Amino acid sequence: MAHAFLITGDQESGVQEATRLACAVVGATEATHPDVLVCTYDLLSVDDARELTRLASHAPVRGPQKAFVIQAARIFHEAQNALLKLFEEPPAGTVLYLVVPQAGALLPTLRSRVVMHTTTKTPAEAARTFAGASPKAREQMVTKLVERARSEKDDSQAVRAEAEQFLAGLVQIVYQSPRTKAGQAFLQDAARLAPILATRSAPLKQILEHVLLTYPR
Repeated sequence: MAHAFLITGDQESGVQEATRLACAVVGATEATHPDVLVCTYDLLSVDDARELTRLASHAPVRGPQKAFVIQAARIFHEAQNALLKLFEEPPAGTVLYLVVPQAGALLPTLRSRVVMHTTTKTPAEAARTFAGASPKAREQMVTKLVERARSEKDDSQAVRAEAEQFLAGLVQIVYQSPRTKAGQAFLQDAARLAPILATRSAPLKQILEHVLLTYPR
């Protein structure tokens, strides 16, 4: 079993998911369990990294395992270097969950020591959520997808493929809905954009922003 995981996204949902996983590891029903430690930082410093390493050295209180949820909006490079040993070889029975906004914020040396745990919905689920969301929520979904494509350079093609499937899901939803002028116009645009989106050099941001503007409200 892996002992260090990376969760990317916004703080609230990331911490919730990490805490759920941490509770499952120690067999807890709530986050107040003594073997589940949740630490959040606006900026994680070297001193914070050293304190986390110290806390991780403590034995579990109630069982054979303990779990740490570490959320940080930003992490100093020096602090990431200070965490390398902890994430490479944590104390026995210790599982770590690191929650950051974007994987690109991590140094390659630290990122290589964690397993990506994705909470992203499948493209079909995301399409259904988008279709039923408010204009503001739709904009946030598009923004997050574009940011992932920019920050996760190693996985940018996977994100692009996800965007293709997302668009295909939207097309299916509109196609199965009552015919409207807006829906017909969207289907025509989608037919033109889908082949472009499949190319490596496709302007993902511009395409998704166009989808945001033209999808029937």
